[in-house]
Amino acid sequence: MRMSKTQKSRKGPAESATQFSVGTIKKGNDGNKWKIIVTNSGVHRWSKMTDIRHPSYHNHNHNHTVKITSKTITPKEGIVSLARLKQIGNKNTVSTAGKSKAQIAKLLFNIRGNALATRELQDIHHLLPSKQKTEAMKMIANQIETPITDYKGMWKPAVKPLHEMSRREMINSLRKFRDAWESYTGRNQDLSDEKLAEDMTDKDLRQRLEYYYSETAKNQAANWVRENTR
Repeated sequence: MRMSKTQKSRKGPAESATQFSVGTIKKGNDGNKWKIIVTNSGVHRWSKMTDIRHPSYHNHNHNHTVKITSKTITPKEGIVSLARLKQIGNKNTVSTAGKSKAQIAKLLFNIRGNALATRELQDIHHLLPSKQKTEAMKMIANQIETPITDYKGMWKPAVKPLHEMSRREMINSLRKFRDAWESYTGRNQDLSDEKLAEDMTDKDLRQRLEYYYSETAKNQAANWVRENTR
């Protein structure tokens, strides 16, 4: 089957993510492995997997591999409380009810791995299976060594509380976030001008903006920048 120009230009797999279950792994058009995760709105999407040999784990001169140092590991690993894991789950909209610490940690990493903050990864990494633990430790080291200050317009702090923003302000802000994410990641944000202006209520607009201004979006944006800056 011939791929269209659009399919060829996509970095991820050509198939729609909605066709597969969470955790499905496929090779993308860029040659990397991609995994199905769930967005805050419950939509399945492809997320590039971080390989320990990936160039993003090297500094810009490509001569030094990121090392796991004492900063990578929490000083009291192994004693993270169930309450703390549930807190991380609630923040990242991952269900934790009736699950053990190890189950919560695995769910968090599989569903929200690229959106977790350094401290959150430090809290859960020791509860993960061996392969994922190694991947998480590399992610922690990379986040520590490569701090991001320019989020390419994919994240910024809110200039005012959402309830004080007019409808026009919310639509304009969502357009800017949409354009930045689509331009940088190549992923459709499902926020056409028509949908923003006619289909979404003020409540809908606030809910979408709440995500784009969130720490989750900040972490995801930072990881996209890390992985795609050479």
